[in-house]
Order: sequence, then structure tokens, then C-alpha cells
Amino acid sequence: MKKWNLLLCLLVLVAFVSVGPACQQSGGSGNLELRGAIQKDNNGGLHIRSGGKLYTLESQQDLSPMVGKMVTLKGTVTESDGKNTITVDSVVEK
Repeated sequence: MKKWNLLLCLLVLVAFVSVGPACQQSGGSGNLELRGAIQKDNNGGLHIRSGGKLYTLESQQDLSPMVGKMVTLKGTVTESDGKNTITVDSVVEK
């Protein structure tokens, strides 16, 4: 019985540690805080992978100098045709 309790506790801990910090709801509908590395695709578009999802970045700022760097983004997320886009309100390099 102790082994099952320990296994269950470990599984719950792993779930919180791996998913929790990656993508946190921070208020109203669609507002998120994402953590990850900014990536650039072959067409010059910028993306971030966080919480197992890929988000296309839309920003008034030039985020291209941050490609490959770990950041925390805050913004509004929209989903269309199965693609996620975040309109970036703020970005902090980690």
C-alpha cells in the first residue's frame, strides 16, 4: 500500500512540476504567461513552445534579438484553425 501511495504522489508531483510553470493562467479570458525559448522558422516567423503547445508571436516590439533565449511572455492568446497566437504585451528575458 505504501508503494502505491508513493507512486501516486510522485506522479502528481511530476505533473505539477512539468506543466504548472510552463503555462499559467493570469486573469481574463485568453490572457496567459508563457515561458520558453523564442524560435524562428524558415519564413522568419517567431514562435514559442510552452506547455506542449506552439504559439506564433505577434508583437509591436522586435523580438528577433531574443531568438534562442529563454523568456517569459505575457499576452493575449487566440486560437484559429488549430493554431495558437499570442499577442505579446510584455517580455522578460530569463
